[in-house]
Amino acid sequence: MKSALSIIFFILFISAEVEGQPFIDLINLKYQNFLPVKYYGDDHKLNVKESYLSLNIPIPLKNKDVILTGGIFDHFSFNSPYGQKDLYAFNFQLGYLKNWKNTKWKTLFVVLPKISSDQLKISNGAFQQGGLLLFTYVKKANLQYKFGAYYNKEFFGNFFIPLLGLEWKPLPRLNIFGILPGYMIIEHKANSRFYSGISYQCLTASYRLHDGENYAFVRNGDKFWGQMQLKLFLNFYIKKYIVAFGEFGHSLCRKYEVYNKTEQRIVHPVLHKTHDGFIFNLGLAFRIRQDVSSLPKTK
Repeated sequence: MKSALSIIFFILFISAEVEGQPFIDLINLKYQNFLPVKYYGDDHKLNVKESYLSLNIPIPLKNKDVILTGGIFDHFSFNSPYGQKDLYAFNFQLGYLKNWKNTKWKTLFVVLPKISSDQLKISNGAFQQGGLLLFTYVKKANLQYKFGAYYNKEFFGNFFIPLLGLEWKPLPRLNIFGILPGYMIIEHKANSRFYSGISYQCLTASYRLHDGENYAFVRNGDKFWGQMQLKLFLNFYIKKYIVAFGEFGHSLCRKYEVYNKTEQRIVHPVLHKTHDGFIFNLGLAFRIRQDVSSLPKTK
């Protein structure tokens, strides 16, 4: 679901003709560290590091519709006394945003092909196909509602979820926006350079494994709840479009467990259940805001 949330986050900004979603990252580069946590029933610890790069390219049409293209590269590195393991994901995004004559409504359709594996190469066994359909209703200038559905053919089966969200600017310095169950963000503007807030994310993913015939895939997150993360964040604008950011938070239901082809959990030396723990990340983005003129600049 991570790729779907990234493209939704981008599209909601591109589609806005009123104040709503406050920004879009055309390029986002992030390093994330999951601090070491103990395995269940074991004193040994697992450390997880993530490297993330996303690219979003909109192609506006004469009729004001938009073709949306982009991609994401995601790399997880697992290290413990039992060994080391890497997981990779390549997400490709191609969508169409339809602006209707009734300007209160917009419709978005996106296809989301994906390669998800423990090998840094393209293979048929690691391919997944997904997509989403999202409708936007503009209630008023500072409030929009979102609803739709997301689907992906995960290695554990068909993954389908309804989507419900909003974009709301209740105060000049406050933005609340997101799509549940995927993410929700509360952002406060201190001045023209500093923004802070709190974010919630829920992630579900699966990766094809090639360790042996018995290893089919690893699942990220609880079967019903996924992996949830709650974080505090701080953004600093170095230049008008260049922002450095940092986040610190904690996970819930964080699991990386291995299942065979009949979906029975099996023992893997590195990828088995751990306790939840703290998370921090640092990143750099090329970001365009649509609300920068709403407040005076700080000298």
